[in-house]
Amino acid sequence: MAEIAVLLVLKKIAIALAGETLSFAKHLLAKKSELVAALPDDMKLISNELELIRAFLKKIGRTGRKDEMIETWIGQVRRLAYNMEDTVDHFIYVVGKHNQTGSPLDYLKKIAKKPQRLLSLDEIASEIKKIKQELIQLSESKDRWTKPLDGGTDVPAGSYETEKEMYLPGHDYSIRDEELAGIDKNKQTLISSLKFEDPSLQIIAVWGMGGIGKSTLANNVYKNEGFNFDCRAWVSISQSYKLEDIWKKMLTDILKKDKKEFDPGTMDSAELREKLIKTLDKKRYLIILDDVWTADVFLELKKFL
Repeated sequence: MAEIAVLLVLKKIAIALAGETLSFAKHLLAKKSELVAALPDDMKLISNELELIRAFLKKIGRTGRKDEMIETWIGQVRRLAYNMEDTVDHFIYVVGKHNQTGSPLDYLKKIAKKPQRLLSLDEIASEIKKIKQELIQLSESKDRWTKPLDGGTDVPAGSYETEKEMYLPGHDYSIRDEELAGIDKNKQTLISSLKFEDPSLQIIAVWGMGGIGKSTLANNVYKNEGFNFDCRAWVSISQSYKLEDIWKKMLTDILKKDKKEFDPGTMDSAELREKLIKTLDKKRYLIILDDVWTADVFLELKKFL
């Protein structure tokens, strides 16, 4: 999802920096402050930095290596990209609005829809400068906490102990409905796949390249549709999973509203599995298995569902 957001804003910046657009803006920028006159250069610098970030996001998608710091950083990149796209839309709209030469004005209007609140070029320049500084800080922060791995992948390797706390509802995946840009159709498809009236075991797979918003989508549906089930659980699997920890997390989520005492730390794997089977018996439940890498772990879990 973050990579898509970055790609969209790169395309918008390319339009804003195109010769035709800048020729419309030239007389406007020349009459303004030094900050406004620097708009094209600042947008070019942002574009260059975003291209490097996009390459890094693609690298993460290929390796699948990520931890809480990476996910937090990706969330910050996504929000900054949304902010930059809105600001570039403002710029394109203002340039088009001030152009009085005819058809090119219509061309720019088609690219950027009218903002709810129209910013001046001075306000746009200030926002671009702020975004540029935030982007530089984001890039510098990544360099501070990433380290080279075997094969030259500069993404920190995560252990299960950190990963199991990361892939939970409320982590960076938990965002507002209005932030779910571009995945409404997939959201409706996923909701319609949840056959609430069917009591049989049903498996739904959400798959795709890294960074496109799979967990964000699943989390949104998990939160909004979970009330249709007797109980629910969200469990991170990852590459370094431990079945005993998975049983514990499932039971902790499922029994959190149950007043009966439950201490998973005192139970072994067999006891945990038996407890899970009895707890889920005759109940309708929604269990999200996030970050599943191989079918083996799923087939092992399926025996007890």
